[in-house]
Amino acid sequence: MATTEKWAKLFKSRHQYADGVPIQFGAAKDVAVQFDGTNLTIKPVTDDTGQIIVGDGTTDMDFKIFMGTTAKHVLFDQSAALVTFTATALTMGANTAGVDVTLHGTTTGNYLLWDASEDDLLLVGTATQLAVAGTTESTSTTTGSLRTAGGLACVGDFYAGDDIFLTSGAVLNFNA
Repeated sequence: MATTEKWAKLFKSRHQYADGVPIQFGAAKDVAVQFDGTNLTIKPVTDDTGQIIVGDGTTDMDFKIFMGTTAKHVLFDQSAALVTFTATALTMGANTAGVDVTLHGTTTGNYLLWDASEDDLLLVGTATQLAVAGTTESTSTTTGSLRTAGGLACVGDFYAGDDIFLTSGAVLNFNA
């Protein structure tokens, strides 16, 4: 039979629990931590209750998850306010089950949006700009810093800072 003790204990030796034996927290056994020989489970009594909190905003600590080797890990670095993926990948969604991803800028209303339902990448706002910093020269329709497999449309004015080349048989139409 389990024993309930209402005072703190200081243990000076390790404690070992058999597989499947939960360690429970809270007067109503609100949360249980249990290892079944394969998986470590942290489970609340009531769904969607509470949080797992590391630190308190003043006294914090980093959190690192290793991915099979010490060379591959994800680090939540509290002092830098940064999440770093080292030799690992970040995948969001799955084929035919994508997710929207929004990255906000510092200007109100400006953001980059991957809209999964439309399969579109959008730069939204009044101060948005797509700048390609590469200096790769274009020598054909398959080279250059910016290429598209589909058409290219420009709603506003278009400026070219250098020559414009048309491939053989291409037509340039000026329809006002």
